[in-house]
Amino acid sequence: MEEVPYLFEVKKAARLIKLLGAKRVLLQLPEGLKRYAPSIVDELEKETNGQALVLVSGETAYGPCDIALEEAKKLEADVILHYGHTSRYYGNVGVPIIFIPAFSSVKPKRGIDALVGLLKGRDIESVGLSTVIQHAHILEDVSRALRREGIRVFVGGGAKADPGVIIGCDYTPALEVNDEVQAHIVIAGGLFHGLGLRVATGKKVLVLDPYRDEVIDVDREYRKMYALGLAQVLKAMKATKFGIIVCMKSGQYSLREALKIRQMLKEHGREGIVITVRDVTSEKLAAFTNLEAFVNTCCPRLSLDDREAMGRPILAPHELSFVLKGDITRYRLRI
Repeated sequence: MEEVPYLFEVKKAARLIKLLGAKRVLLQLPEGLKRYAPSIVDELEKETNGQALVLVSGETAYGPCDIALEEAKKLEADVILHYGHTSRYYGNVGVPIIFIPAFSSVKPKRGIDALVGLLKGRDIESVGLSTVIQHAHILEDVSRALRREGIRVFVGGGAKADPGVIIGCDYTPALEVNDEVQAHIVIAGGLFHGLGLRVATGKKVLVLDPYRDEVIDVDREYRKMYALGLAQVLKAMKATKFGIIVCMKSGQYSLREALKIRQMLKEHGREGIVITVRDVTSEKLAAFTNLEAFVNTCCPRLSLDDREAMGRPILAPHELSFVLKGDITRYRLRI
């Protein structure tokens, strides 16, 4: 395989594929890892002695909630090999799923020194430490580095994953220690997980980005996110016709909630129609020209990160209550 900054554990995956007796494998990768698909396919087919045909899904794979079950069944795949996310139990869905985390080989150096300096400069003595799955193997190294500087470090337990591991819609490990800490640190690339952590915990969040080897304070972006959410709620107060979005992905499907929302709108003299999609895009919503706002029952991050792209207000279910009451005095973002 080409030299890559991720551990794909192809030999391990091949052993599991052979153990399952799988002859046809559906390989599912998040967008950032798709470029490595040719190498993974080549290595997998060699390691299985050419007995397994590996097909690659070109669809999105945003998280463990986004498993290509229908695709696998249509292709008569014997197993789904899903890279880059924490494992999730799906029960008996007809197709076994192998989760491989794809640990990153990139480690922060200057970033840890910068982090210590920031914490001491702000008199922060206790922190919650979280990570995404790609960097779970360096969580303890970062924790030790902080403790050596006299900083108390708290790592929440992992009921659904390893200790300290979060995903974009679930910050349970961080919330478990939220009352013990002054701020939170997350080891992750970019701002996505840091912003989610800020929303979930309500406390200061610093991102230790191993790829850039730097520390990022998310407060500025969080304030923008809050202001945009508030503006959309205010705009939606004038709306009378709503689209209620239901995602057909197995891990996000929530028709029951959508029907409750439709009934709630009706009781308040508003109209609502239920719209089903696999992926929510501005192009798909643009076709519904007579709707003034949307309520999202899909991935909660859609109502946080993609609002501006959608053209019209796209609300989280809890935000609809502010719209219907006509009162924003207690407005807050939520995941």
